[in-house]
Amino acid sequence: MMTSTTTRIAYIGELSEALADNPHNVAIKMHLRSVSAMDERAFAAHRAAMIAAAPKRLEAARGLVLQLVR
Repeated sequence: MMTSTTTRIAYIGELSEALADNPHNVAIKMHLRSVSAMDERAFAAHRAAMIAAAPKRLEAARGLVLQLVR
């Protein structure tokens, strides 16, 4: 079972890999700095917000794809 700390470390690792693939991406760089500075409680709140927003992002992406296909 992943704890909040291991989840945060894994997320920072994913962001670091994304930044290595896209070194000039300012959004990834700023998000990595922000997440790295969060304490456990702030990261838990951030993660909960991202999970809650996932269906909305999925629906928006689906709508965009449908617009592009038409």
